[in-house]
Amino acid sequence: MRLTRWTVAGPLLAVALLIALFLASCGGKAPQPTPTPTPSPTPTTGPGSSVAYSPSPVLLPKDDAPHADATVEWWYYNGHITTLAGAPYGFHFVVFQVRPPGLGTVGVAHVALTDPQQRTYITDQRLTFGTPIAQAADSFAFTIGGWTLQGGNGRDAFQADAGAFQLGAVLQETRPSVLHGGSGYVSYGDGSGSYYYSRTRMSVSGSLTLQGAIHPVQGEAWFDHQWGQFQPQAIGWDWFALQLEDGSDVMLYTLRDVQGNALSDFGTLVSPDGNAKTLSGADFSLTPGNAWTSPKSGIVYPVDWMVTIPSKGLTLKLTPLMPESEFDGARTTGNSYWEGEVSVSGSATGRGFVEMVRFPPASPQK
Repeated sequence: MRLTRWTVAGPLLAVALLIALFLASCGGKAPQPTPTPTPSPTPTTGPGSSVAYSPSPVLLPKDDAPHADATVEWWYYNGHITTLAGAPYGFHFVVFQVRPPGLGTVGVAHVALTDPQQRTYITDQRLTFGTPIAQAADSFAFTIGGWTLQGGNGRDAFQADAGAFQLGAVLQETRPSVLHGGSGYVSYGDGSGSYYYSRTRMSVSGSLTLQGAIHPVQGEAWFDHQWGQFQPQAIGWDWFALQLEDGSDVMLYTLRDVQGNALSDFGTLVSPDGNAKTLSGADFSLTPGNAWTSPKSGIVYPVDWMVTIPSKGLTLKLTPLMPESEFDGARTTGNSYWEGEVSVSGSATGRGFVEMVRFPPASPQK
């Protein structure tokens, strides 16, 4: 069976997992860790329809706000922060809104903290039914299980109490937003696609509380906002968000079907002056290296990668700070994914995040 292509990124991330949860909730059952269903455009007069679709360009800050016609939408951040004493940490924080038929609006939030010095990866998650759509124009504001996220026009803030840690951050855009695909709508020419833009550099200031001690922190973050109309379908992906020390930024992803066959590759290269260039699969290559197998899910994640972009003379080695960076979303999505910090070396240096949605090993046949 041919799977419909669609656009996905950071985080991407995990919207497919959310839909699995909501479909399970319709039947009154708790979500189970089954192979990840993935959204593809709903066959209406919009993306995925046989009717010609002419998407409107993304307009900012207007499109920072939630979209009432989107069935899935997310606001995602990853970041690298340090304390005043120089201790490094990484984090990712994401809020999803999904509007499945008959359930109204559902909100999910995930947070994770990487401590490479102590070799720990701490996660937490929240789910709320009836999460309201923000009423203010050009902005968003959510409260999900006591966690908050608000912002717009490149100035955002969030607060999450994960029990083992508390993280509060104020984020400020420091370079122009990037509209992927040029207009902020990415299409593969077969009617499928989604709206997607990033703020690839945001300054971070805030506080991190660990074991009762409050540490002022500062650093840099990456923001993704993506939305569209989707329905479940099985797919996996690898997504890369890299910030290079020369000021360049790189976003890449590759999509696969449940059999592991490649569906599509896409990327954006941002120059130090903020200009963005769209990359097709022919413009770059992703080569996996050493793998880590999760003892809990059994999923095999390639955690070392080689990235090449020949036209820019880039050959980059990505090394995980914590190979054990699997997010167990059993309490909200029923699935697991890998989301972790990487260091970048090779023809350029830097840092970044990688996200992988891969399938657990098949159960033995009886």
